[in-house]
Amino acid sequence: TTQAPAPTSSSTALSSTMHYRLLEESVNQWKVELEELERNFINQATQVNAWDRLLLASAERVAQLSGLVERAQLDQQRLEHELDYVAAQQGELEQLLAPLESALRTAPALSVQQHADLEREHTYVCPPPPAVSLAQHRKASVTAVDSR
Repeated sequence: TTQAPAPTSSSTALSSTMHYRLLEESVNQWKVELEELERNFINQATQVNAWDRLLLASAERVAQLSGLVERAQLDQQRLEHELDYVAAQQGELEQLLAPLESALRTAPALSVQQHADLEREHTYVCPPPPAVSLAQHRKASVTAVDSR
């Protein structure tokens, strides 16, 4: 029987060197891929962080705007109530003015002179201004004190 030649130590050393080189190349390739994935992850994390800050700022702005809208709605309701009140008063005034306007249409027209005479008469009939009343009151008080 013939025996296969026994492997020599040089072929074993060559084979293990080849195996080590392949293993080292694989590890280096994995390292490069891992570094690439790490860079991508950091970039994406940075982008997500920026989006998060933007969302938080937007949420705060939305809350502020919501408060402004609520205040504006309350102001609008208040103004609508005031307008309703003014419209009701205007309606009452129109009802009160209707008979006066119809009476004015049926009354004879006054001349400017007659109107001025009526104003003078009204002025003379009105009570004296408060300053005159106070002066008369002081004069009466002084007279009363002097007579004692």
